[in-house]
Amino acid sequence: MSLLKHLLVFILATSFATSYAQTTAEKKNAAVKSFNEAVKKIKAKDYKGAIPLYTKAIALKPDYKKAYYNRGMAEMKLKAYKEAIADFKKSTELDPKYAKAFMYLGYCQMLMKDYSNAITNLTKAIEIKPDYYKAYINRGTAYLKSKDYDNAVKDFTKIIDAKGKNIVKAYFNRGVAYQNMKKLDEAIADFDEVIKVKPEYGKVVLYRGKAHIGKKNYDKAIADFNTEIASNPKSTDAYYYLGFANLVKKDYPSAISALTKGLEVKPESKKLLGKRATAYFSNKDYKNAILDYDKIIAQKPKGKLYLNRGISKYLVKDYPNAIKDLEEAIKLKSKAGKAYYYIALAYNKQKKSSDACKNAKEAKKLGYKRADNLIKNVCK
Repeated sequence: MSLLKHLLVFILATSFATSYAQTTAEKKNAAVKSFNEAVKKIKAKDYKGAIPLYTKAIALKPDYKKAYYNRGMAEMKLKAYKEAIADFKKSTELDPKYAKAFMYLGYCQMLMKDYSNAITNLTKAIEIKPDYYKAYINRGTAYLKSKDYDNAVKDFTKIIDAKGKNIVKAYFNRGVAYQNMKKLDEAIADFDEVIKVKPEYGKVVLYRGKAHIGKKNYDKAIADFNTEIASNPKSTDAYYYLGFANLVKKDYPSAISALTKGLEVKPESKKLLGKRATAYFSNKDYKNAILDYDKIIAQKPKGKLYLNRGISKYLVKDYPNAIKDLEEAIKLKSKAGKAYYYIALAYNKQKKSSDACKNAKEAKKLGYKRADNLIKNVCK
């Protein structure tokens, strides 16, 4: 090849390299510009507006890890967790030491109830950055949600010992973990720490009240539930547990009052209706108990409900309908021995000795001890 040809090849190659470098630089500059425009949108909380700009930056610079990460953050803000997970995952692939990307990847997986993968990725964030307390609080929460209470306690304790930024949340969550472990003294101690600093935090007073119920400290529990209701008058849980505590104390009027107030907030609550029916029954107000059982059975028929309504109908002397309910309870396999016994009582009240005897014997077969005396009276 002649010198002239060599020179022409060199010039062309140099020209191409320069042109390519300029194109690459231009794309990089355009990507950065689009990224910066997206950041402005984020600062203005225009997350929807930011996403296309991050997408443009990624198209111009496919290895732009920060653009993937930031787009993931915007998607997370919009609760588009699947998309956020994909972007955070891409960030970690581009940079395996990107602790924040692993942390938010795990956080979004936790929100999607994928606790196993959440724990794995939050653990990676902690391995990269051992003092990453935000990752500890989220991993502890993932452990808590997956009912691994021992590991949850360890993570929350790490934050508490370090007096980290999330210490109030750590005390609360550790208290919940202890409560689920039936370590009620430890749970109450943690809830006390939260209440000292932030009494309105996460229904902590309600949780402490439930722990007091577990320890049978009903007066303390009642005080906590009343405090919760004062700050949150629409807390149906507080009304329910207030009713429950008063029911255990045999203060039936107070139990009925609390449960009725809860039902004013949530009229169709099976939980509240069921507990109020029990309170009415215990207070010997069988007619109102029946009305509550009617409402629950209309929503979801269950054998136990038919049994309780049947007994209530027996006690108000509605014997034919009592028998119907009790027979339905037997079909649904709910305490058949007890149901047969009350059917026998209802037949006996109607002076149908043969039917009474037959059902009393069925009750005895099933081990219902009270049937023995009834058999002596009706089986002659």
